[in-house]
This record gives sequence, structure tokens and C-alpha cells, in this order.
Amino acid sequence: MDTQLPAAVVNRTRLLHTLIAVAVAVVALLGLRPPAAAADPPPAVPGTTGATVVRVGVTGSDGGCGLNTSNRPRCWSFNWFNTSSPPTGKITSIIGGDGSYACGLRPWGTAVCWGFGSFDPPGGVLTTLAGGSGFACGLRPSGRAVCWGENQYGQTDAPAGRLTTLTAGPLYACGLRPDGTAVCWGSIRSKDTPDGQFTRLDSGPGSVCGLRPDGTVTCWPKYEYAPPPPPPGRFVDIAIGRTFGCGIRPNGAAVCAGLIENRDIEVPDGTFTRLMAGDDYLCGSRPSGLVECWGEDDHTHRTQAPADTTFTLGAVSSGGTARCSIAADATLSCTGPSSAVVDAAPDGQFLQASVGDRHACALTVTRTVNCWGDNASGQASNPTGRYTTVTAGDAHTCGLKATGRVSCWGSNASGQADAPSGLFVTVSAGADHTCGLRADRTVACWGAGPAVPAGTFNSLSAGEGFTCGMRTAGKLTCWGAGPGAGEPAGAFVAVSAGAAHACAVGVDGLLTCWGQGTVTVPPVGRFVTVESGAGYACGIDNAGVTRCWGAVPGA
Repeated sequence: MDTQLPAAVVNRTRLLHTLIAVAVAVVALLGLRPPAAAADPPPAVPGTTGATVVRVGVTGSDGGCGLNTSNRPRCWSFNWFNTSSPPTGKITSIIGGDGSYACGLRPWGTAVCWGFGSFDPPGGVLTTLAGGSGFACGLRPSGRAVCWGENQYGQTDAPAGRLTTLTAGPLYACGLRPDGTAVCWGSIRSKDTPDGQFTRLDSGPGSVCGLRPDGTVTCWPKYEYAPPPPPPGRFVDIAIGRTFGCGIRPNGAAVCAGLIENRDIEVPDGTFTRLMAGDDYLCGSRPSGLVECWGEDDHTHRTQAPADTTFTLGAVSSGGTARCSIAADATLSCTGPSSAVVDAAPDGQFLQASVGDRHACALTVTRTVNCWGDNASGQASNPTGRYTTVTAGDAHTCGLKATGRVSCWGSNASGQADAPSGLFVTVSAGADHTCGLRADRTVACWGAGPAVPAGTFNSLSAGEGFTCGMRTAGKLTCWGAGPGAGEPAGAFVAVSAGAAHACAVGVDGLLTCWGQGTVTVPPVGRFVTVESGAGYACGIDNAGVTRCWGAVPGA
């Protein structure tokens, strides 16, 4: 059904653009430099060096922000609305609204907003943010959506029920249910939302587009001035602007349909892993993590993304109360409720991290092990020597030495630290047992637990009282006691065992989780890896975004 773009959308957008245009004209007439450039110059142009950024978000009309490796915001724009002047302190996730404000999540999950007419977000823990025109929404760890700010079209009246992801346009918001169906509220209602499953949503000024599981795109609602969808075909990511629609093909190439300021869109060559659109410009993440922006700049610096930064979030590990990630520049970031793991995460560069119940360990770039957190049983003591991997259990830790031998330390109440002799290719610590994959691909386990099944494996993951291993052709075998001991049929590329559940990534990138709890209902989408914790799990999807579900710590 054809609809008209709400006048409030047009009026607010025109107001923002008019304010920018008037300010630019005054600056030009007086021969002055932009005030933001004098006080807060835009980030460096290509060829400079500086901090790595691990997450990026664009604002609707006036720039973008990213997070450096210390989880500090770094923004670029003309700064008319102070969006380029974020608050001090660490932020772990960042979004932009209509160009007049931005919001971010603190490491402990609370939200903070800044910019023109910024508003106070609700208290409590949030896991995801999405920003519209004068309002924003977030997801609680339970999946319940909460919204705040202006509400003239009901855009802050979030629906009941669990959502796995959010997107917001000027006066509306949409989310995906656990089954992949979409729901919208505000100026775009659910009655206009098409049926069927989606893996990703992206919103423009007056319409929203969804990526289907088969890679095709559906956009709604239909009206005369709606932005065009991306060109026909299949995509792995999409981005919708004011007068254009773009997407990333399965081969990584970006393509666009529509115009920007009545001009054809010149899409850069090469491959991308993620696209993010503002009103009249786009930014794309390269496989290297560098971000490149293009489109209309009109003196606002919004297409001048820091050329010295990368925006790729690396490996993720989930434990009892925290989750830690390795960024593209090998720095470590831990989030969750305040704890010895989150509060004492070390500086430096790392290759891999593993989170236990109340401690964590990471492998440095020099192949030494650095542990922190609860050390009541010696599980956070740093061993000597060089290692190729480290794995944290409830109260013990094991590592694979460069020699191929396994070394364990910490609690040995069940024999979980009595590593057998011989050569191994990997090791995985569970709650009170440990398993290792020998050089001949057979499995050895020690500590509490049943006998190991015969045969060879390609990888394994130890949970609480059970272990899962992946055989040739991607078949799973799980053994032990507890809800996670069963295994699904099918072919998989990764598996992770948690406390009372396990999750696996299929060859098609889709998640399968089994056991107990809400964690067994994973989000819709395609993933490259997954890590199970105690009642929750986190995975990195094919756009490089970390997504968590279940009883996420802090709920």
C-alpha cells in the first residue's frame, strides 16, 4: 500500500540540513575556518598512522564515530551538533541517530548519549542500540526492547516479546524476533511489514529493507519517494540511504542503486565486509579492517573516515560472567558486569583469549600466557615458557606449549590439571575436566567425565560435564552428562560447549544450539564462529558483528 513520508521526517531532516547549509555559508562569507576544525580537527587523511578502531557507526546526516582499541570514541564530522565531542571514558558499542546526536554503551552495559538535544537513556544494562530522529532504542539482555526520546508517532512504544536485533529510521524502529520474522513500530507499522524470515534489517529515512536467508532483499513500505532497494540479486549485507540502496555481493563487491544528490554513485573497487549508510553517504569496512567512505561531503567531513584506523572486531570468548574479544590490532577488550575479569583486563597485544568462571587468560603476541581474575586455586597464575593456545576452565587453566606438550595449573580436585604425556595439537578445558586432541587426531580426556569415544576428530570443545568433538565431514559427536551431551545431525564448521548447552555453526553459516535455556534459540543470520558461556553464547556474524543471546551476564 502506498504511503506518504511523514511530514515530521521531512521537517526535521530539512532543519538539520538548513542549519548546516547556513553555517557553511556564513563561514564561507566571513572567510573563517569551521569552528569544529579549529577546536577538534577531523581525523587524519590517508597516509597517517594512529589508533585502531574496533567498531564503527555512521550518523544520519553529519558523520560517523568509531571506537579505538582502548574503547574510546573517535568521531568525524563538521561537529555542528557536538557529535564529534563524545564523553570521556570507555564505550564498547556506538551508534548515530539523525546526525544530531550519538549514543554508546559503557563496558558494564549502561547507555550514554551526546550531541544536539541529546536525551537521557534509561538505566540498566543494554546489549544493542539503534538510533532514529530524536529517539533511540536498545535491547535488554533478555531481548526486551526499550526506547526513549520523542514519541509523536509511537516510535518509543516498543512491542512486548523478545528481539534479537534492532534498526531505527527517523520516526520508526524495527527488530527481528528469534524466528527471524520482523516487527516494526512508529511511523512504519507491523501491518506494513512483509511475512517471512530475515537475517538482517537496515533502515533508511522512510523505509526499511530486510535481507532474506537466501540473500535476496525485500523493502517496505512502498511510496512514491521511497529509496530504491539494492540492485537485484543476492547479498550478504545491505545499507539504505535517503535516495539509494546498496549491498555487498557474496564475492565482497559493493553495488548500489539510486542517486546521491542527483548524481550516480561511484562505488570504490575491491571487497567489503560491512556497509553502513547515512542520508547521503556510505562507509564500508574492508577485509583489512580499514574503513572507506564515499558520497556527498558538503564540507561536513562525514566521508573522511580515519584512514589510519581499522574497524574489525576479532575473536571472542565467553565465560561465566564476562566475554573478551581480540581486536584487529591484537588488543583485548572485556565486557560484562563489573568483575575481576572485566575490571582488570590487561593492556598489550594478544593472539587469543579464554574466559573461565571467574578468571581469564590470554596468549600474548610473544606466545607467553597472561592470566588475571580470581586466583584462589592458582588458576590465574602465569606459567613460564611459550605456548600456542590457552584455555580456561572453572578453576583451572591449561595451555599447549610450543613443544606440543600440555601443561595445566590451578584446581586439581577432579584430576583436571593432571595432563597426560604425549604430543597434542589442541586442548580444551571444561568445568572440572579437560580434553586434548592428540597428534594422531584421537582424543584424550582427564578429570571428571566418562570414557572418550573411539575414532578421530578434527576439533573439540569441553563444557560442564560433557564434551563435543567434530569429526571428518563436519559430523558432531558429544559425550558425557547433562543437557548438552546430545548432538544435532548435519554438517558443521565450528562447535562450542557451554555450561548446560552447546552451539555449532553449520556449513551454511547458520547456528544450531541445544541443551537448556533461552540460549538454545540462537539469532537468525550467518555466523563464522561461536563461543558458549554459562547460559549464554556469543558469535561473530559474517558482517564482523559480535552478537550475544541467552542469559547474557548483566541481565
